[in-house]
Amino acid sequence: DPKVNKKRSLLIGCNYKNIPDGALKSGHDDIRSFKDFIVNVHGFPQSKGLMTILLDDGEHKEPTHKNITDAFKSLSEVSKPGDVVFVQFSGHGSRTLDKRIGSDAESYDEVIVPSDFIVSGAIRDTLIFKTLLAPMPHGVTVTCIVDTCDTGMVLDLPYWWTTKGDNPNSNLLPKLTLNPNFSFVRFLKVVKTLYDASAFTQLGRAVDSVLDAKSPVSSPRANAKSMENDENDNADDESSTGSLNTDDGKGGLLMGILNACQSPNNFTSVGMKKSTSSKSMKKKSFF
Repeated sequence: DPKVNKKRSLLIGCNYKNIPDGALKSGHDDIRSFKDFIVNVHGFPQSKGLMTILLDDGEHKEPTHKNITDAFKSLSEVSKPGDVVFVQFSGHGSRTLDKRIGSDAESYDEVIVPSDFIVSGAIRDTLIFKTLLAPMPHGVTVTCIVDTCDTGMVLDLPYWWTTKGDNPNSNLLPKLTLNPNFSFVRFLKVVKTLYDASAFTQLGRAVDSVLDAKSPVSSPRANAKSMENDENDNADDESSTGSLNTDDGKGGLLMGILNACQSPNNFTSVGMKKSTSSKSMKKKSFF
């Protein structure tokens, strides 16, 4: 209902004009083009409070680490069921090592690069998920376009859409598959932080059951409790306690949690596989 529901947009463009080795030319042009498209084709309003534009052009609010994450938080706080949210980021992106998860495998976080990354660092996928997506009310339609390198999984969601079937010469069909870089433990920690003290008591109990599962390495429950006490804007430095997978590796744990929300008494805790973790993010160049 256009009289009740709102169309909200967040448009972020970085040209990094003060960084000669990493300057871009089209970040601002992308935002202007998308603004024209969503306003004239899809009816998004340009009024303050419904459209936010962050550009490092000296005329708009700067797309700094804090301004971007604050804008994410604001979107999730003001949006209501039935609203439509559009987010566009044009700039640099990269991948950064999260932790060792085995002798032959490493886990990476994907990042977007704000205008002040030299001082404030990059914005990890974990922080985007925590500030924008996890707290977003049910019933809000969110569309995100991230025009960067190396950020196909930057929303840190459990599933991805494979579109190789779009090739007319291919026999493959587009399909939804499990994101191999998604961490169920990290997902559970975020959900527990958001809902543990809320009205979502069934979900809280279900998540507690998983976080209480014994681990041969450490107590995820303790790590989750520690995370609850760390709610500052630098939360993107956090790393998960490991990837929690079912034996078939097809997301059975996530489905078990969702089913537990409907019938918590039938929920069975799933033991976690042994994993190791480290918590370090070195300053790096993204260019």
